[in-house]
Amino acid sequence: MLNVQIKIIVGLVKLKDSQNNKCPICLTEFHSTPCVDHDHTSGINRGLLCQKCNKILGQFKDDINSLSRAFIYLKLN
Repeated sequence: MLNVQIKIIVGLVKLKDSQNNKCPICLTEFHSTPCVDHDHTSGINRGLLCQKCNKILGQFKDDINSLSRAFIYLKLN
């Protein structure tokens, strides 16, 4: 069990390093523990997000169409 936990921690550290210790959405540096973002259908990890961006995606239920409309709304207003 300990080996599995170590592999998970090492994997998360590598992922954090590959993202330059930043959230890929807002580009803020991680100062607290990042959230592991995953596809809710497949369960596959997509990357690490800051808590704010993870919460936003959760509020939109990962719906690309809603996120696109939000982007257009902000762009036009």
